[in-house]
Amino acid sequence: MDRLGPEARGEDLPGIPPPVGALDRFHFSLPASPRGFVVVPKHFVDEVDPKRAPESVPEKPVLTTFAAKDEWRSVGFVVYATSALKQLTVTATSPTGPNGAAIPAENVGVFLSRRVMQRRAPRVRDDDRVPAAALLDPSGPFDLPTGHFKEVTVTVHVPADAAPGLYRGTVSVSAAGGSDMAVPLEVRVLPFRVKPSSRKEYGVYLHKFIDLAPEAREVLRAALRDIRAHGVTHLFCHLGIDYSEADGKIDASYDRLDEGLALLREFGFKGALIIQSRLLVLARLMGHKDVTGKHASGESLEGDETFAQQAERAIRGLAPIQKKYPEFELVVTHMDEVLGRGRLPRYIRLTRPVRRVPEQRVYITLHTLPRPNVPEMTRELDPYMDIRCYNGHALDLWLQAGHSFEELGKILKESGDEGWTYYNPHRPFFTSKWARIVNGLYLWWSPLHVHCPFRYRTMRTYPPSFTHNMGFGIQSPLDPKTVIATRQWEGFRLGVQDARYFCMLEDLVAQAGDRDTPEVQQAKEWLDHLRRLMPSVEDIQEIPDMRCKNYPVLYTVAARLDGQAFHDLRAKTADHIMALRKVLGVSD
Repeated sequence: MDRLGPEARGEDLPGIPPPVGALDRFHFSLPASPRGFVVVPKHFVDEVDPKRAPESVPEKPVLTTFAAKDEWRSVGFVVYATSALKQLTVTATSPTGPNGAAIPAENVGVFLSRRVMQRRAPRVRDDDRVPAAALLDPSGPFDLPTGHFKEVTVTVHVPADAAPGLYRGTVSVSAAGGSDMAVPLEVRVLPFRVKPSSRKEYGVYLHKFIDLAPEAREVLRAALRDIRAHGVTHLFCHLGIDYSEADGKIDASYDRLDEGLALLREFGFKGALIIQSRLLVLARLMGHKDVTGKHASGESLEGDETFAQQAERAIRGLAPIQKKYPEFELVVTHMDEVLGRGRLPRYIRLTRPVRRVPEQRVYITLHTLPRPNVPEMTRELDPYMDIRCYNGHALDLWLQAGHSFEELGKILKESGDEGWTYYNPHRPFFTSKWARIVNGLYLWWSPLHVHCPFRYRTMRTYPPSFTHNMGFGIQSPLDPKTVIATRQWEGFRLGVQDARYFCMLEDLVAQAGDRDTPEVQQAKEWLDHLRRLMPSVEDIQEIPDMRCKNYPVLYTVAARLDGQAFHDLRAKTADHIMALRKVLGVSD
């Protein structure tokens, strides 16, 4: 039984800021502090262990980081209470830099980690839970009893036109009664902007979240703004072709799709947009009862030329919409994970009419589990897909079975298909560090083009009684237009930026061509070092933590790299970028 009270579970406590319960108690002794608390800096992706004391408690802590122009960075610290504190608040000032330049106050956010109990997996009994630091609440006054802690994250978004140099601000921690501390915040702005690379891009499943009703429009706008701020340009959304039947005639409608695309255009989304063909709906309307349900086969579709013609017309009807929104490529889908549960024959029967429209690409999710018949089924599926979105943990197991990303690249090249992946954060051990690895090193190593996880929003209550932690943004109970991020979502953004640094350095090396200078040679050696961080087949054969046995690559990389290591990887990459830009005479 789950005998923790609601406060300890982090549930059933609406409102912000979060209360402090049993999950926020530390289990070690700290020296008394005249302020009643101590502040210990930490890297964002490092988890706080309540049973492990900090290695040191600095007398004068300083928060330091660096960032390129138009980049987001996260710095953090932990407040440990050595006496009871009331109405503790954390605020940040606007950092100022060269010649009075400033990072605007609205570009600096302060957030408090909320620790909750999460189920170990989506389909386990309700009391099978473990504690996890899951959410980033907007900062506000809170009480901190003796022997408790609160992790704080400060995000800084450097303006795209910021002058390079050192910017200094302050993060203030204060409690009722006069206890306070001013913690210096230092941000070194680099003299360049890291732009997105077309080789590595990002998407997310919006699924049924797109609600175009007028009363929901501003909530949707807030979500879209948040998604774009995390580096996402592609979407899997619930827009698509709609069908209606009247007097025995079936009509296809594109009105809702048109309305939705106009909204997405406002926020700068572009590229492949995965939309619903809804051919299953069309088939049902045309009397095919065997296309849905547990034992659906779609066998009745065989030889039905009327259905094929109707489906072809519906797909061809996308052409005017595609012409109106050229920044998007409308890619259709109608089923999910078709290599399991006997879905493949039904999927092929539904997709054949789409192939009558040669320019229309089709998206599908699939897996690479090292099981009998999977290669054969994939070959059968090959003619009926153009974007292959691979299950992430299945890719890990495929690599563990002796395959490689080089082999995957060859498979994609021979098929002519584009490779995507979805690596869902659906276990408590899938921390912000794992999210950073997937979006950064993992995607950069791979031949895959896009990471598109499922899904942006799953939790509809706050604080959520988690069934799993698949989900990135939650509506605030105080203001539906305010998005409360998960820690994985911030890790997602850090990984996006890691990949941009790596790709930028690769591009500069390519631009250098045959130049034989120390800077070029050192940059090449550094890129080789980054590639060698990818574990070998031998490295991922034994996973000490059996909970993570199905995630051997991510587990192994996460065990090797801590927050300081990620900081150093980014910093060394930035140094090589600046050196090559100087050699090549590159300027923004």
